[in-house]
Amino acid sequence: MKHLALVGMMLFWACKPAPKPLQATEQSIATKAGATTAPQWMDGFERLRRALHQHDTVNVKSFFKFPIYNTGNEIWYLIYGDNETALSQMPYSLKPFTEADFHQFYAKLFPPPFLRTLQTTMPDSLRANHFAETPTLAIGNTQYVLQATADTVAKTLTLNLLAKTKYDQDGDAEVGEFSTIYVFNIVDNQLLFKEIRIAG
Repeated sequence: MKHLALVGMMLFWACKPAPKPLQATEQSIATKAGATTAPQWMDGFERLRRALHQHDTVNVKSFFKFPIYNTGNEIWYLIYGDNETALSQMPYSLKPFTEADFHQFYAKLFPPPFLRTLQTTMPDSLRANHFAETPTLAIGNTQYVLQATADTVAKTLTLNLLAKTKYDQDGDAEVGEFSTIYVFNIVDNQLLFKEIRIAG
């Protein structure tokens, strides 16, 4: 009987599944940690989208810390646009963008193509892949696409508004490309506006 009991116990332990390796447990913990971290800045992104859509300047302003010293004064190039007089008076040093400037130039800082494409950004793709691209928005002879990219190493979120404009140049069709890039730092899993970058 003792032999039968011993054989039974050996069969029981042989059939019992082996415990999972420690590495798998650590990976699952890391996955859970990432799952709880990502939604925090994603919640901020959703709040920013909602505030911009509702023209809620108080909530939008909560993503800013003034004054802002933008690389190359590029925020001012966005604000002034084609105002050659204002651009010619730009200082060589960085010109601070203040809270008063935020209120005065709000509509220039967030033009309609940016606001419209931002509302079609796919947050699920941004959350899962750290990248999302909107469908093309056509306004006149210009096509707009917004690309959202989260860099979890550099801890930044960039919203890149790409614009392609078709125009005739001496009877030949030309395409001009232009990018306005909104850069946000991810600080303690919250979004904080850093600067505007312009390319094109």
